[in-house]
Amino acid sequence: MPETPDHDYRSLCDLETAHLRWQGNGPVSLQFDDIYYSGADGVNESEHVFIGGNRLRERWQAPDRGAVFTIGETGFGTGLNFLLAARLWREIAPKHAHLHYVSAEKHPLALADLTRALSSRKEFADLAAQLLARYPEPVPGFHRITFAPGDSPAINLTLIFSDAIASLEQLLPVRQSPYTAHAPCHVDAWFLDGFAPAKNDSMWQSMLFEHMASLSHAATTFATFTAAGHVRRSLETAGFAVRKTAGFGQKRDMLIGEFRAVSPRQGYSEKADTGSKPGTPAAFSPSARPTPSRKAATRKAAIIGGGLAGCTTARALAQRNWHVTLFEKLPNIADAGSGNTMAVTYPKLSHRPSAASRFNLAGITYAANYYAEWWHAGSARASYGERCGVLVLPKNEQERATQTSIANNFRRSPRLLRQVDQAEVRRLSGLPLAAPTGLYYPSLGWINPQALCRSLCKAKQIRIIHTAIDSLLWDETGGQWQLIDCEGTTANETFDAVVIASSNDSASFTQTAHLPLKALRGQVSTVDAAALTPHLKTVVCGEGYIGPRHEGSYTFGASYNFDCETLALREQDHHSNIDKLQRTDPALTDILGQTQANQAKGRAGLRCVTPDYLPIVGPAPVYRDFIENYAILRRNARAEVAVAGSYWPNLYLHCGLGSRGAIYAPIGAQLLADIMCRSIPTLPRDLQHALHPARFIIRGLKQNKL
Repeated sequence: MPETPDHDYRSLCDLETAHLRWQGNGPVSLQFDDIYYSGADGVNESEHVFIGGNRLRERWQAPDRGAVFTIGETGFGTGLNFLLAARLWREIAPKHAHLHYVSAEKHPLALADLTRALSSRKEFADLAAQLLARYPEPVPGFHRITFAPGDSPAINLTLIFSDAIASLEQLLPVRQSPYTAHAPCHVDAWFLDGFAPAKNDSMWQSMLFEHMASLSHAATTFATFTAAGHVRRSLETAGFAVRKTAGFGQKRDMLIGEFRAVSPRQGYSEKADTGSKPGTPAAFSPSARPTPSRKAATRKAAIIGGGLAGCTTARALAQRNWHVTLFEKLPNIADAGSGNTMAVTYPKLSHRPSAASRFNLAGITYAANYYAEWWHAGSARASYGERCGVLVLPKNEQERATQTSIANNFRRSPRLLRQVDQAEVRRLSGLPLAAPTGLYYPSLGWINPQALCRSLCKAKQIRIIHTAIDSLLWDETGGQWQLIDCEGTTANETFDAVVIASSNDSASFTQTAHLPLKALRGQVSTVDAAALTPHLKTVVCGEGYIGPRHEGSYTFGASYNFDCETLALREQDHHSNIDKLQRTDPALTDILGQTQANQAKGRAGLRCVTPDYLPIVGPAPVYRDFIENYAILRRNARAEVAVAGSYWPNLYLHCGLGSRGAIYAPIGAQLLADIMCRSIPTLPRDLQHALHPARFIIRGLKQNKL
């Protein structure tokens, strides 16, 4: 078999999936000439090696166990280890508990192969069905899957489709980075899996064990099926206490153990961001990493802003057992920038792997699963939106060529996107469109932001207070935040953390006045659907966009007004929106019938945009400290500064979503919840930095603009 090219998490093309042969329903890797699990009894093998080797049954039943338990795995394979751990977790963990299972896989199975491998696993039927329904296409990067808890303890699965060493590296904050704002996340138990060291020596390297040590605490355990001498020695060198124990079946020995070593250098990556040099270790680096607290404190968060950013964040925190108070200044939530009745999950991809294109890819893959809860069949579907697909038509020959390149990059991922010819463009849309080709995203569609936000906030841990918050006060003694409304009244309670998610108002606080936010007016148009014309069946995007008929009307748009902030409807913007549809494809204006611009209805709102059009997600920097501590960057943009970034205690931001809130809000909310809970993040480190609130300060200093 020819050697397949390696792709890391930064690639903007899909992976070549695992090459298999089958022994019954048991897969065998052709890349490594090795089995995925024991053909005789794979379940009991996993139970013996990984569940028993890490003493999970005993630890999960302990009365003082923490609310969150994280498992790290090298080699997801068929998901058998995950399904076994998840089933046990649901059986014995308390309902408030949360399992986070993080697994790296360099050669993921294709969905069809995974389906076959799990077809005989009837004992995992419910969990396997959820896994298969949400299993990502073979796209490099981080993929978060949340399993519907019902009355069961919560389970998150983070699949990292990349080399194991590179995957773990991305979980470590950079020591000298100004963007490091908190202690490293930790893994509680390692499933050191993967093909045998003799057949997969590229994984079983010393760097793997060093990264494991950097992500471990004083009580972290590991288990592995192998007893190879160099594996044992590498684990011991990295700081693990290792011992042999009886293996499974015909395997005489296996290795288990615990992490023991504690070093000031552990817990951080020595690699700087791409394009910069490693620097001196920051002074804030901890000298020890004790076992994380096993008691879960009551956590109270205030969220300012009741749009998509605020409501998705409230939901994400409530799912982590936070008690959330959402403050919204308007009488209804999602009544400002998120107030349109139709928001398109509009994909913006490129054939070049920039931070923006990679984040958009992560956003659409996450959103497709996130909205599935509301895009269900039934009478409620129309009120929340619809997974009807999104069809992007090229504006010119150059864009058509770009779409061809994108489609070629993801040719093994038809559930993500595919290029379609004119016949399929017409079949999918239901209209005689003239475009010769299009890029089709079958798993996307549109949402109703207001209905979605109301549903998001129904969790019992979320309450809503309608008042405008004017300022924030940090109580150093009590370690709490106080909120003061526009009348100068202090709220009767304090909060452990505050999230500012109030669109353009996010820069109105003393702590955040430095944010470079800009209001960008957008007007959408709504007209009655013509009775006798064919009806559009999918979202169509081009110069403008239009969604399928909803409640007898078509919604389309949207205008981009840079120098106007009025919310009054303007007839010239209705004209502009109709013209955009005409330029996208004349058949789109035909379905509007004889409607004129002066007959259109609609709505205007103010988007919140940033200079790089990426959202702001993360901890709020102390502007004055950054200016002082990183002043040398004005003279030398490449200077290495051995000073940690300075941040307001437990103050966070989620804003700047622009016109892509439907794509950006869900993944941004999950990332922020990960940061606040010190858990494994849902995005790689470099993309976290691309969204970081401090990025504009650093850029401004390097460009000598601050």
